[in-house]
Amino acid sequence: MRIKLLSKIKIILLVCFLLPICGCFRNYDVYGFKDVEKNFKWGIVGAGLMGSEFRKGNTIIKGSPYKLFLWFGSKNFIEGDIAIEDIKLLNKKTGKHIFERKALFESISKEKGGYFANFLIENIKIPYENTELQMTFQLRQGNESSKYQVNLLFKTDHQKFRRIIGV
Repeated sequence: MRIKLLSKIKIILLVCFLLPICGCFRNYDVYGFKDVEKNFKWGIVGAGLMGSEFRKGNTIIKGSPYKLFLWFGSKNFIEGDIAIEDIKLLNKKTGKHIFERKALFESISKEKGGYFANFLIENIKIPYENTELQMTFQLRQGNESSKYQVNLLFKTDHQKFRRIIGV
């Protein structure tokens, strides 16, 4: 009985050590950007760029085209709407605008942890270099409206790693 138990333990240990060596893993090559946020007296404005995923052999690559996530939030009660007048992405290396979008609108709604308005813009084809988000928006509350301009810098965050398949 004890011999069978020791044999099973040896087999389990052997399998655990051989899995990474035998190729039961996947490589990841992520051309990502760090999320950014800016605080205002009424709450925060945040943004993130998430790359599309595609496979090349045993490697998952995440990169262009990207999705741009924008969030406007507050932990305190805030009622109203966010009207984005203008969004531009500026390539910091060349100084040229590489993406532009106008006129987006979203109501602020209660979500877990606070009050938020969220935006998603898909299929943004940009080079993998430090990029600045330039945005003009209005916070509308009843008959009052406040206009803001914000610049947020997305810094590149390249990562390469391996992950055992199924983990």
